[in-house]
Amino acid sequence: MANDRSYLAMLQDYYSRHRALPSYASIGQLLGLKSKSSVAAMVARLKLQGLLESTPDRRLAPTSVDPACDNQEFEPVRYSVELRNNRSHHNTLGYSGTAGNSVHAHGNRFYDNATGISTDSLFPGHPGLPQDHARWNDNKVYSNNENWYTKYVDKGVCEKPMAERGYLHGTVCPVVPVPVGTGVLIAGGNFNSTDHNWIYDNWRYGTMQIWVPAPLRDEFDPSKLYDTSNNNHTFDNLVHTVAVLKAQTGAITNLASTSATFPGIWAANT
Repeated sequence: MANDRSYLAMLQDYYSRHRALPSYASIGQLLGLKSKSSVAAMVARLKLQGLLESTPDRRLAPTSVDPACDNQEFEPVRYSVELRNNRSHHNTLGYSGTAGNSVHAHGNRFYDNATGISTDSLFPGHPGLPQDHARWNDNKVYSNNENWYTKYVDKGVCEKPMAERGYLHGTVCPVVPVPVGTGVLIAGGNFNSTDHNWIYDNWRYGTMQIWVPAPLRDEFDPSKLYDTSNNNHTFDNLVHTVAVLKAQTGAITNLASTSATFPGIWAANT
């Protein structure tokens, strides 16, 4: 049981290359399991966790819905994707997650983008809509004020052939509109947590949440019209301007993520 995580990783890698999972005998050879009973026991455990299922033709396949998604509890069963210790800068979106379900991003820096972090349920054709169950904590989300629209789009740079746009020299050509100057944007997500982050020097909004009507994702069931932007939590972040943070901390370049508060800083927000 202790090796189930590594077994699952090897099966996922196999499936990504072959778009099918092998027979029980081949699984044993792939994972180094010596008996059919040990393979069967491992498969049973992964099925119990909602990670594998049997198809009508009696073959194994990954489950079509992550067990962390579509549940009605704020805490996910597990996170499918972990994003940590990265720096993301000079993009339209530092983090983009249409149907970005079950993602845990922590220990990152998102800066000098148009918008720092964005997750949404805006675009049809993505599996897992509406978006749900992501967590962003212990990140630094700051100075996301780069207006690529006025710098490149309005000046016609992005209408040139791609080879002439100057991508290697810093040109960014957005393909979707985003609210420039926003730290964290939740556009129609559910059960997300934005907590214990440093969010500062974003000139429009530190955090922003909007409702996305279901028809925008080609969902026309009237009962689902208002099924986005529910049960999100935003709390225990440190949010302010650079000037105030410098005045109260002495510097901002080496601030560690912390739940400590400083006078005048918006903390424990909801």
